[in-house]
Amino acid sequence: MDKDSLASIGQRIQKARIARGMNQTELADELGVKPQAIQHWERGTAQPKTSRIPAIAKALSVQTAWLLNDESDLSSKPDNSSISHDEEFILNQYRKMDSTRKKIFEDIASVLTNQDSDSAK
Repeated sequence: MDKDSLASIGQRIQKARIARGMNQTELADELGVKPQAIQHWERGTAQPKTSRIPAIAKALSVQTAWLLNDESDLSSKPDNSSISHDEEFILNQYRKMDSTRKKIFEDIASVLTNQDSDSAK
């Protein structure tokens, strides 16, 4: 991969990470790498292992093809344009949670949703 390709992959990783409201350390923790690896990828001084690309895409909620593609594919970028500011805030907070907190949040949301649908009857 040439230097321009390294930089563009790094730029897309950074763009998606910021869109998710994550910092480099949070992404590194989710991927099981050191924060310095994320820094190098985003600066274009190193590239992630090919085998790691699907995990990066999953962690950033983007398609693998978008990370690897030199051309912007708007359909595979994070798209929060159809949700309200409040929904986006909740989504970003959820994405920052560890798996235990996500489960608690999901349980609470389930109870509240069932309660709302029960009260509408």
